Amino acid sequence: MIKQAYAETCDKVLGKASHKRKNSISSDTWNKMDDGRKLKEKLNQAVTRQQKRQAQREYSEKDRGQKELQERQRDLCQQLD
Repeated sequence: MIKQAYAETCDKVLGKASHKRKNSISSDTWNKMDDGRKLKEKLNQAVTRQQKRQAQREYSEKDRGQKELQERQRDLCQQLD
C-alpha cells in the first residue's frame, strides 16, 4: 500500500522517465540500433535449433555493422578532442 502510494506520487510529480537520444548519433544509427535489439530479442525467443541458428546468423551479421558504428563514433570523439 505504501509502495503503491509512493509510486503514484512519483509518477505525478516527476512523470514517466523518457529516453532522450543523443544529438551526436544520427537517426539512421538509432534505427540500426533498434533493429539490433529486435534481432537480439528474436534470438532469445527462438525455441528450435533451426530457429536459433537462423537468428544467430542474422544477429551476427547485424553485430558486424554495430562494431563499425562503434568505430566511427570512437573516431568522431577522438577528432573532437
